[in-house]
Amino acid sequence: MNASAGNTTKRYIHIELLAWIIVFSFLVYGLRFMLIFGTTTLAHDNYYWYYPVFHFFAENIINGQYPWWNPFTHGGEPFYPVSLHFRLLDPNTLITIYLGKLFTNDTVLLFNWNRIIQSLIMLLGVYLVLRPVAKHLIIRISLIPILLFSSFMLGSFRQDGIINQFIWIPLITYFLLRIVYYRDHRWHNWLLLSGLIGLNWQSYFFSGTWIFLLFFFAGLLCFKRTLLRDALATKGLLPRVLVSACIIIAMAAPNIILLHDKNNYIYPARGLQPTGNYNTFIQGKDPRQSDYAEMENAGKIKMPYNLIASSGSFSTIWDFIQIISPEGNEFLKWHGTSPWGSSSESYMYFGVLPWVLFILGIVAGEHDLKRVWGVLALGSGLLMLGPPGGLHYLLYHVYPPMWFFRHTHCLVLFFSFPFLYFYVLGCNHIYTTVHTSLFRNRANHVRDMLPLAFLRDNHAADIMGVLIVSIVWVTAIYLMTHTASTHTGYLLPFIALLFFTGWAVQKYLGKGGLFFGIVVGSVLSVFMLSSNKLYFSLLMLLTLIAPLSLFFFIRR
Repeated sequence: MNASAGNTTKRYIHIELLAWIIVFSFLVYGLRFMLIFGTTTLAHDNYYWYYPVFHFFAENIINGQYPWWNPFTHGGEPFYPVSLHFRLLDPNTLITIYLGKLFTNDTVLLFNWNRIIQSLIMLLGVYLVLRPVAKHLIIRISLIPILLFSSFMLGSFRQDGIINQFIWIPLITYFLLRIVYYRDHRWHNWLLLSGLIGLNWQSYFFSGTWIFLLFFFAGLLCFKRTLLRDALATKGLLPRVLVSACIIIAMAAPNIILLHDKNNYIYPARGLQPTGNYNTFIQGKDPRQSDYAEMENAGKIKMPYNLIASSGSFSTIWDFIQIISPEGNEFLKWHGTSPWGSSSESYMYFGVLPWVLFILGIVAGEHDLKRVWGVLALGSGLLMLGPPGGLHYLLYHVYPPMWFFRHTHCLVLFFSFPFLYFYVLGCNHIYTTVHTSLFRNRANHVRDMLPLAFLRDNHAADIMGVLIVSIVWVTAIYLMTHTASTHTGYLLPFIALLFFTGWAVQKYLGKGGLFFGIVVGSVLSVFMLSSNKLYFSLLMLLTLIAPLSLFFFIRR
């Protein structure tokens, strides 16, 4: 029996590998001119900021010289981690250049290859984390096209900071889960975990790793303290922790020394111009004096919060709304559509069905770490919004890694990671309830608490739940997009209202009303806000209504 199970597992792995190869081949075909011929390069920040430094770095290695000196800051200085600013010292980048130069000296081509390799490492890390959670082969395979063809991968082709912040987070998560959740305390897990955390200290992108660790352990502390107690009671824990700490400190040492030598000053990657757009937040001063005050503070580790709030790049509530409406996003628009809203460049697009399954996973999915992943999603989502999210201001004043974080829209993958986790939970729920009711009936004691007798019927309760949730959802989204879209308006009260409504409806009226209420409320909200109502209606018809109708028809 064990041999049979082993053969089945091997067969599943072969099928998954084949699926990865097939789907990736389609991606390579779509990007063939960039990947194979190198006739173009990546857009926006990749082209403006990353490629020039990569070109200098790679060209030196191609010519047989390692670039110990960095000519791009202060007229030249050693290639220290903070000054480097990019992930050129990552092993994947070095291997790409050293092996790639055997085939080509074209630095544009090497630059493209490096980004694809970085993205694949990131995606495979996500897959390793989510694979054990998925209960069926089909669910695992469905992750592959979502990872390769959604903004999870393609967003990094435009915004360099997205992947630089996130690339090692999935593997860090993998080894954290091996140690804490799967109770595998072998030395190699600790050494690889500490090495990956230390690797992030080569630039100020280390801050994203420590923000992730904060949310992860906050979730464990709030909802899974038994896992922490078991981990602390493990035999031989102290030497493992001490060795891991030494590795991280040793890898962080160049940064610490550099910051000390520079008197806690970091040369900004993008200088603030005296005639730029950042001259309105300091009141009562001459604009040019205000600009120079910004420039003086821009390179300090702990910049004034009003400077961070005025010059940083943040996501907006439109980014979350347009997850199901890509035709409205100005970075995804196509012929015949017109952008609407004010989304950031860190767009999110997964497709309507993954989004519906994400909602189902939140409402009805089951897993031991569901609430921990919920903390990751909520914390990163609020931080993405910057000052309007409320959490940004709090963490800036109590958590030092936030001093290094300039553009919170780069946390988009920190939110997308738990998004896919809940997508898997939603798929699991459908798989385990395929022959039963999708939502369990409410408990009798809850039914008896309802003051209106007709609501004690499950169908009536579901209808009432849909009405309540959809009305609150549409109203809250309208208010968030019209009255709280500036830095002075905080979105947290509206988000709290949505959470409270969801909790009350789930408790008293059932999960079915909550799930369908969120779906209906979100679709109605986007339909009202969209300037492309025809495109959006067709999108809903083809990618949501038709598959859902077929699904419920098959179930019945």
